[in-house]
Parts: sequence; structure tokens; C-alpha cells
Amino acid sequence: MRKTVTVLGVTGSGKSTWIGALTDGLYRGAVSRVKFDEENWPDNTTGIDQARSYLQTGQFPIHTSEEMRTLVELPIRVSRGPNVHEAFTLKMSDYDGELIEKLFTDRTHGWDDAWSRRARADSFLILIRHDFTKCLRPLVRPGRKLRQDGMLSLSPDDLAAPPLLNTSVPPAPLSSFDDPRYVPTSLALIELLQWIRDARGLSPIEQTPIAEPLRIGIVLTAWDAVDGRWRNSKPEEFLAVHHAILRDYLRCNFRDDEVRVFSLSATGGDLSDHQFRQRYLSATDPVSRVWWTNSRGDVVEDADLSIPLCWALFGESGITP
Repeated sequence: MRKTVTVLGVTGSGKSTWIGALTDGLYRGAVSRVKFDEENWPDNTTGIDQARSYLQTGQFPIHTSEEMRTLVELPIRVSRGPNVHEAFTLKMSDYDGELIEKLFTDRTHGWDDAWSRRARADSFLILIRHDFTKCLRPLVRPGRKLRQDGMLSLSPDDLAAPPLLNTSVPPAPLSSFDDPRYVPTSLALIELLQWIRDARGLSPIEQTPIAEPLRIGIVLTAWDAVDGRWRNSKPEEFLAVHHAILRDYLRCNFRDDEVRVFSLSATGGDLSDHQFRQRYLSATDPVSRVWWTNSRGDVVEDADLSIPLCWALFGESGITP
């Protein structure tokens, strides 16, 4: 049976940029581990072609609301290594506020067949833009004011009562029910993973059989724009600091060999910057980069954007040089 990798991420997480850059790299021969499966090429490649065409003109892919819900499918074959010639399908779709709202209210009913099939994929890649710490719908309780950057204004009484220090802190202004409120990215992703596990008949902390791993690849995108203090850090260290509850959930519900964190820059820089865009369009060598930690604990860098995909399918054997 043909294997399937499902790629998930909120709108703006970089999925279309990655797919567009991956597809362009396949056309230009810049991706070495996989190739197009031309025998199973889909009739409709609009989503793939659009993402690639934007990048070819030095622009990030732009979606209409209708395109956001389009499921993109890309048939691929492995072109080297121990799994050479094996065929699989890459599927990509968005999740949005409506989906997360359903996850919080009813995890077991009301899902359509398409989402149920996605939950049965062989493995998953979940893309998170590195600077996304909040998304979608509200969870902040009334009575706590959000700053303009979306973070909560906290006083010492919010963290410990009574305060340990004799410090006068003005009370935070109260919020109204109309103020914007957000589900933290980590919590939204945990609910998404809970639903996937539940749809597969896995109870909390139950692990899959060793012979049937459920691999979850976390891909931190737009890594070229990450704070310089993190540029050379291990991707899993960034996840542990910025998404600690998600990291803990993954540790409790999946084996170590089922989870891998990657960081990725599909374009190598910011295409909205005119000078970089000109360098991007004139580049002859790949500008994309993927970083991950190998089995020796070293951070490895490669230009092949298919690396997270190959790991999701085959584990360590899929990314062995």
C-alpha cells in the first residue's frame, strides 16, 4: 500500500512556501533524496503550481480563503538510499479556528471523512513558524489585559499570592469580552495530536507498537529570521523553551524515535526585502536550508528540503547521508 505523509499547520506557518520550494527544487534537480512519481501525477496541480510560481517571481505564496482549504497532494518516489523507488503521497492542508473549536468541544463526533482519512496517515509533519506563539481562538480568561503584542499583562498576584517582594505594582487594566483572545499554539497542536491519536484508537500515553511507529516531525519554519541567539542551537532546544508543554506532551505520548524536531528556511531569507529578493532570483546554488540534530548530538545542515519528509517516512534510514 502506498504510504502517506500528512503536512499540517495553521495558515501562515510556511507550508505553501516549503511545498513550493520543494517542488521547484525537484524540477531543478536541487533535491536529491526524492523525485516526482510521474506515473501517479494528479490531474489537478493548481495548488502546487501556484506555490512554485510565486517563488519563481521572488514572492511568498499568497492564498485566497478558498485556496486555504484546498488539499494539495504530491506523489513522490524515493530516489536514493535503502528505500529507493518506494512511492508515497505528500498531503498538505490547513487547520483553522473552526477546526480547533471542534477539537475543544467534541473530539469524537462531527468529523468528515476527509479529516478522518488524514488521521490515518503513516506519519505527520507539523509546521510551526518559529515566532508563532499564539493562534486562532480565545482561551484567555476575562479579567486579564492583553498587550498589543498579544501577551498577557501579569502582576505578581497572578503568579504567587501574596507577593514575596515588597514592591508596588499597578494593577493591570481589565479586558472586555470583545478584546482579542488566542489559543496558544502549543495547546492547539496538542489538541490536534490528541484527536489524531484518538481517531487511531490510542488512549492517552498509550504508545504504538515498535514495529508500527507513528512519527511526528515538528518543523520550525522561517529559521533565517530567528533571533541570532538561537541560530546555531539545536531545534529541540528551541521547542523546549518556546513550546514546553508541547515538548512534554510529545515525550509522554510518543517514543523518542517517533519524534524529531527540524528547523527550516525554504527561501534562505526574507523575500519582502528587495536586496535579498534580487539575490534569491539570481542564485544558482540552493538557498534553502534544513537543520536537525543527528544521533551524535551534532546540528547538521543541508540544502535538501525533502529531509523532514524522508525522516517522517523511514526514520533515521531516510536521512542517512
